[in-house]
Amino acid sequence: MVDKYSQAKIKHHYVWASYLRNWSLNERDVYYTTAKGNIACDSVKGLAMEKDFYKSKRLTKEHLEHVNTFASLFPEGRQDAHIDILNGCLYVQKIEDIGKSLGNKEIQEIINTNLSNYLEFLHSCHEDSALEIIKSLAKGDLTILSDDKRLSDFSLFLGHQVFRTKKMKAVANTIISNIDTTKSRNVSRSINECWWFLSYMFGINLGLDLFGTRHDDGHCLLINNTSVPFITSDHPVIDIPLTMREENRLSGARNVDFYYPISPKIAYMIKAGDRLGSSKVEVTDNEADEMNSNIAKRANVHIFGDSEAAIKPYRKQLDFG
Repeated sequence: MVDKYSQAKIKHHYVWASYLRNWSLNERDVYYTTAKGNIACDSVKGLAMEKDFYKSKRLTKEHLEHVNTFASLFPEGRQDAHIDILNGCLYVQKIEDIGKSLGNKEIQEIINTNLSNYLEFLHSCHEDSALEIIKSLAKGDLTILSDDKRLSDFSLFLGHQVFRTKKMKAVANTIISNIDTTKSRNVSRSINECWWFLSYMFGINLGLDLFGTRHDDGHCLLINNTSVPFITSDHPVIDIPLTMREENRLSGARNVDFYYPISPKIAYMIKAGDRLGSSKVEVTDNEADEMNSNIAKRANVHIFGDSEAAIKPYRKQLDFG
């Protein structure tokens, strides 16, 4: 019998399946929009998933130039952490080269498994760290984040959930490819090839930013007892510009709020520059509808809900072009 941990995991979820179950009525199936804009109901195991989406690929000299360019933009104290992760990847590449030179099929299979599982394993670790936190938040308990270790874990989880999605990868490519030059097209291709590493690096940086501003920001739960349940999507953590609210506008490096629906009844929000601290806020029907609209507009293909009626009003806000 083959140990499941020695098998290559090729089905990579860019949104946590366990998280999506918060919208399921049977702990398995959720309602969602298909790529053609229809509404279906299926198991979360096959949703927000792509084969080999996180598979590690060889980092070339050109890729490393992009990595170092982006890493140089981060605070100096964080660059060492990124270098450590990068060195780990380069070490795996050296092992891969040795394995190829030996021509050993068994060694090659082990290496291929590690390439498929490496980043998926890292994301699974962040998910495991966030599991009890999300369960508590879903019950309306915000006190679990009063512990800095848990808040740090959750901040990193959120940072990665922003950058690990298929939508964010597409956005990054679009921004670069819009510069209509041969050089930009080559850069776009190269960044796409090493996005598996860049996305993880960006996720760490955002997570550290969120944790670093914890004393300046407000962390609140949005309680939804309205007739408009919260929905979520295949890009579930979204940033909302401060222009959408008038209060608490402070200058700083971050000028957005972050919104993360937890369940049809609960959502989590980080309000930039809101020093009033943690709180619970009951939303109105209009506010719930506004949040759902923001989620739908930022989705890639799928929005998820606990019923067909919950997501039907927002299908028209998806871009299936």
